[in-house]
Amino acid sequence: MMRKPPHVPGGPAHKASMLQDYERGRPMEIDAVLMAPLWFARVARLPAPALEATAVLAAHKARGLLGTVPN
Repeated sequence: MMRKPPHVPGGPAHKASMLQDYERGRPMEIDAVLMAPLWFARVARLPAPALEATAVLAAHKARGLLGTVPN
């Protein structure tokens, strides 16, 4: 069963820590949460296209290169 994101009515009340960091203007834990697992996947020669795309988008967002998401 997939969980709905917090902005969807009826979704979980808890927000992911990276989202909380972003909303509060704090540095996001991109290295620990996304880059480390991506490194392990690459070392194991396992494709991880969704993780790779997420890591790139999160890094761009952290640098302010992507626009804001509407509430």
